[in-house]
Parts: sequence; C-alpha cells; structure tokens
Amino acid sequence: MTTKATRVDKSRSVKNPNDKSGASFGLILAALLLVVVVVIGLIYWNGREKQQEAAEAPVIEGLEMEYNKDEGIIKLSSNKTNDDSIPTALFQDYSCSYCGELARATDADMIQKVQDGEITVEIRPLIFLDQGAVNHSTRALAASLALVDEGNPSLYSAFNRIMMERQAEMYQNSSAETFANLADQLGASKETVDKIRDDSYVEAAQDIGAKNATWLNENTGSVSSPRVFINGEEYTEDQKNWLTDGLAKAREK
Repeated sequence: MTTKATRVDKSRSVKNPNDKSGASFGLILAALLLVVVVVIGLIYWNGREKQQEAAEAPVIEGLEMEYNKDEGIIKLSSNKTNDDSIPTALFQDYSCSYCGELARATDADMIQKVQDGEITVEIRPLIFLDQGAVNHSTRALAASLALVDEGNPSLYSAFNRIMMERQAEMYQNSSAETFANLADQLGASKETVDKIRDDSYVEAAQDIGAKNATWLNENTGSVSSPRVFINGEEYTEDQKNWLTDGLAKAREK
C-alpha cells in the first residue's frame, strides 16, 4: 500500500512549483501574439489610409480639359487661361521611373500654374516601355483615357497624380482590376469603372502611345521620357526646374 501511495504522490508532483519555464513560455507566446496583432493592425491602417487618400482626392477648381484623339493630346487649361498663358507639353510613360520623379517634384506646382492661368499643359502619353506588349504603361493609359472620356478633369488629374506619385506600388500591382478599383474610389461612374475593368480602352491607348512616339521621332529623332516642351521648344536642362527657370526663359523671348 505504501508503495502505491508513493507512486501516486510522485505522479502528482511532476512539475516543480519553483520551475519558471512554463511561465516564461507563456510570456514569449503572448509577446509573439502581440507582435502579430500590431503588424496586422499596421497593414490594415496603411491600406485604409491609402484608400482614404484616393477617396479624398480634391476637386481642382477651375480646371478644364480637352481631348484630341487624332493627335493623342490631353490638354489641361483653366477658366483663367488667357493669351499670355504659356503653352507647354509633357511626354510621359506610366512605367518611367524618371517620369515618376519629375511628377513628384513638379506636378502640384504645375496644376497650380494651370489653375492660375500661367500655363496650359498638353499631356502626351507614351507606352514605349511596354515594348509592344499590353503591360503597365498600356493598361494605365487605357484607364486614364476612360477617365478622360468621362469629362471630369479633376478625376483624371487625381488618377494621374496617384499613378505617378505611387508609381512603384501601382507597377507592382498593375492590372485592369487595380486601376478600376482606384477609379471607383476616386468617384468615377460605374460605366467608366466597368470599361477600365474590361480593358475597353487598350486599343485607344496603343493608338495614342504610337502617335506620340511618332511625333517625338519625327521632331526630335528619338523616343524617351520624360520630355518637356515650352512654347514649342524642348527644355533640355534640369527638368525639375522647368516651371521656374524654363518658364522664366520663355517669358524673356
């Protein structure tokens, strides 16, 4: 009897009450769970902030837009445009990292100068970086053309700004679905969103990209981006200064 009782007592005392390994494991597990929760929370809030940024794209007061399909030009002007407004042109490719850098450095000031009537801007999209395939440049341009056809210059400008300022993210997630969702967040009509999702403007994008590449080839001998023209002359100095130095020199002529 004594032996059995002794065995029972031993089986009930497998854990040493002074052994802290169990408590330490619990603390480690709790810490890991906390890290996971924090990471998930950051991902959620980051995504939510980006959605809010898109949804809260401001209306650009007074901005006007003309679309010349025959020449592949999207012209931005304003209700303050006048005879003294300096005509400019910007050739860009949505896959061009240098275009993204230039946009981040100058787009906000460019739109402001358009609003103030200082300049008009012809956006001349290119897709040469797709090398003939239907990839990011073509699909992004197709989406922007759908927005242009909706006739809302603020909507188009907001889309263009996000595509350039968040270029790496957009390139990594490039798809008709991604661009359709962005257009939807910005307030595009259901019809426009569906056309983007269905790649309805891909052929138009290919046509316009080709026309602008042809223009560059015929007038400058090469196709590259970004390219800036002021009063019909290419600005070949530091392009980030085209709104300051470039316009100042144009006024002197």
